[in-house]
Amino acid sequence: PAGPFQRLARPIFRNSEIFGKMGMLDRLYGATALPRKDDWIALILCDSGNHYSWGLACMTAPGPEGPWSEPTLLLSVQRPEYFPAPVEFFPCFAVDERVYAPATSVCKNRNYQAVFAADLESAHLPAAWALTSDGGVWHSRRDPDERHGIWGQTFHGFVHGGKFTVMYPSKDG
Repeated sequence: PAGPFQRLARPIFRNSEIFGKMGMLDRLYGATALPRKDDWIALILCDSGNHYSWGLACMTAPGPEGPWSEPTLLLSVQRPEYFPAPVEFFPCFAVDERVYAPATSVCKNRNYQAVFAADLESAHLPAAWALTSDGGVWHSRRDPDERHGIWGQTFHGFVHGGKFTVMYPSKDG
């Protein structure tokens, strides 16, 4: 985390203002805001409610205070390319000018993950994203704290001194 953090006077989006603008994906939540060279990008998990589908959208702004653009759908089952479904994104993280969007299965098998990546400066373009890993990205051990594999959304971390430090939400016994 790059804190210190300060609450904005207005949220970067309100679902009541976005509803119906992104096809079947009608709710945004779980945003990761990242600075870029000339602006900021927010990568935002979205879902479809009754259609049981998830995706990743983005918004951009000149600064964290906004004004933020309308959301653009980046990753979803609506892509023409292979898309592993159903997976849920959040949080995203950047390392060396690349942004990574890990996604975990929302089915019973939480040990399935997919990782998408894009160059940070072009991450607002759907065509910039590629699936870099598909399957078991994270370990599955029979330890009591990992009884059902990853839980919540997916792993998150940061790189410092060449070491990837990971936050791993798990469902304990």
